Amino acid sequence: MDRATEPRPEFVYTPVTRAPTLSERVADQLQALILDGHVAPGERLPSERELAERFGVSRTVIREAVRRLTGTGLVDGRAGSGVVVREVASNVMRDSMNRFLRSRAFLHPDSLGQALAMLHEVRTMLEVQVARVAAGNRTDLDIDRMRTAADAMAAARDDVSTAGADVAFHREIAVGTHNELYVVLLDSIGDPLMDIRLATLQLGDRLPDAVSGHQRILSAIETGDGEAARSAMVDHLKDSERALARLTPKHFAQSAGLFGAAGAP
Repeated sequence: MDRATEPRPEFVYTPVTRAPTLSERVADQLQALILDGHVAPGERLPSERELAERFGVSRTVIREAVRRLTGTGLVDGRAGSGVVVREVASNVMRDSMNRFLRSRAFLHPDSLGQALAMLHEVRTMLEVQVARVAAGNRTDLDIDRMRTAADAMAAARDDVSTAGADVAFHREIAVGTHNELYVVLLDSIGDPLMDIRLATLQLGDRLPDAVSGHQRILSAIETGDGEAARSAMVDHLKDSERALARLTPKHFAQSAGLFGAAGAP
């Protein structure tokens, strides 16, 4: 074999690493202080000058570090004029989720259905677990709030009120877990779920099944039967999935919500 036809040795790509910059290291330390509770929501960080002295860096480095933290949603304001620690809430996650789903829904003609399927899969993973946990942790007050929302949905006379009561019922179940992270996660997908509820109500035959599904879930949670609550939620969400399969872009055409423009010509 001559040299021209000899196989070439495979080139090995070695990952290139980069040491963190000073501003990244400062931002990491400030983030740790905030997340560990040393600086509470609503409190101001020390001034730009103080931070520069404490970290032994220039004020330019502090400004860049603050810009990084502002981008994460942990702080609000400008270095030099006061930087306030923000309340870490579900709105940051919700906005990110909304942007992702909205962009996904407009990629190509089939992508609306794909976005709805992705969302339903995540909702199922979350709400089935939430129902089971709520059955073990709920209080009498939680049950009263769930029942109020379920009754409001059954009594509603327009789609917006019906969908709003539907959202409230599922959220009260999350509250009944007494784990705030479940509420944060559910709130993060609340806007597109509201869109979907309004769209499925246009199918005309969804309300009776949804109302009876809620009653079965509520009964299981009230008796404290986690497996029964889980099973009832699975059945309820399977019914919702069948409704999703019947939706077309026209069902979202009049919506002003997240998927509203997906049905536009």
